[in-house]
Amino acid sequence: MYKYSYILMIALLFLFSIFWSFMNGRPDLLDLYGGVPYFGNWYVILLNYFLFSCYSFVVFNKSDKYISGYGIYVVLRVQSKMKMITQVIYQTFIFVVVCEFMKVVIYIFTLLIVYRHFYLENVFIFINMFFIHTLFLFIFLLLQIILELFVDSKLALTFVQITYLLLIPMSDFMNKIIGENYLNLLFLPNILMYKRLESFYTFDLLHICLLYILFLLSFFLLVLITKKCVHKKNWL
Repeated sequence: MYKYSYILMIALLFLFSIFWSFMNGRPDLLDLYGGVPYFGNWYVILLNYFLFSCYSFVVFNKSDKYISGYGIYVVLRVQSKMKMITQVIYQTFIFVVVCEFMKVVIYIFTLLIVYRHFYLENVFIFINMFFIHTLFLFIFLLLQIILELFVDSKLALTFVQITYLLLIPMSDFMNKIIGENYLNLLFLPNILMYKRLESFYTFDLLHICLLYILFLLSFFLLVLITKKCVHKKNWL
């Protein structure tokens, strides 16, 4: 499914890493998950959005083969529609995990080229940010996949990308009103970015576990909604 997508992502991750390493100005590996600080410059937002949009475009149209053309007849012949959708979701999850591993390796390689060395300010935070970023990025892409089952793929792609891009300045505005508050977690991109999380969130074991619980709740909620909608959907 993603056979050629990995080759494309390697090239795009190299491009992102070069600009990101120069933009941060230091060889700290933790900056890879720094994201956009509150009220960050527009070019930082666009570079961060560029990487997200790469993931989004790769998963674009992955559900379409089951809802149009010959794919409809394939779906009608099987007893479990959710089993087919689960396969797409599983492949997407593996794709995100593999790409995140590649991103770390490529960024380390880039730092060695640019700065001739790299360091890691906080190993515990980096490891957890890797998993947290991966899981919640997967949630965003899962939302896109689910939307593609019920609306046009282009609309699903546009909705998810615009939502991601708008949530960043909206979060800036909300932060200006309510300050450093856990309500900032309602803006999903904040969870993907260490520089935003650290402004109002404590990276102790309890709070880290709460983020994983939040992921599980979000995941099971999306699966539950999908399951109910799939059974009601008219596949013809």
